[in-house]
Amino acid sequence: MHSLYAEILDITPLVLNNRYCVSDANQNECETVERCHLSPLLWEDIKLATARELHNVFKAQSIEIQGTSLYLPAEQLSSAQKRQLWALLSE
Repeated sequence: MHSLYAEILDITPLVLNNRYCVSDANQNECETVERCHLSPLLWEDIKLATARELHNVFKAQSIEIQGTSLYLPAEQLSSAQKRQLWALLSE
């Protein structure tokens, strides 16, 4: 929805995550991807726990793997988030 219509209708416009934006889309409407800096020991454990080839870790709303990138909600994960991460890596 165009931001003008959203303002008129008093609706908060939705913004797609950067990985869902089309490459020629307006850059103002996409979020910038922020790198997630993990401890070297955790990063090595993650790479050993999965057969997938991972090269990058980015911050996102949820834990997921897309291509060679891992998306985590934070650099420090709660125990529930760690369980979710290990379950994802073992798939």
